[in-house]
Amino acid sequence: MASLIFLKLRWYEQAFEATLSTAELGEPTAMYSLVHMYEIGLGVAAEAEKARYWAIRAAEHRHLGAMALMEDVYRSGRLGQRVDEEKAKAWAERLREAKSARK
Repeated sequence: MASLIFLKLRWYEQAFEATLSTAELGEPTAMYSLVHMYEIGLGVAAEAEKARYWAIRAAEHRHLGAMALMEDVYRSGRLGQRVDEEKAKAWAERLREAKSARK
């Protein structure tokens, strides 16, 4: 993946652009990578709302890390999200189901 090469070279803006292009094509791991890039401002301005958007997209594509993140987002209020215990529980259940399906 080109974004990994750009990251290794510390070309963060190019890494962001390559990751964004891949995520827009529907690749869940790239979507999940964008969460962290937007959260900390790696190659792009930090924006919690965009980080949350990509977290949801990756989780909806059944990326296990993103599903766990969504549980945490709703449980802790991370990424500017209001705490919502019911949604946290729902994501936890979806994560359990996804893990069970992979066994």
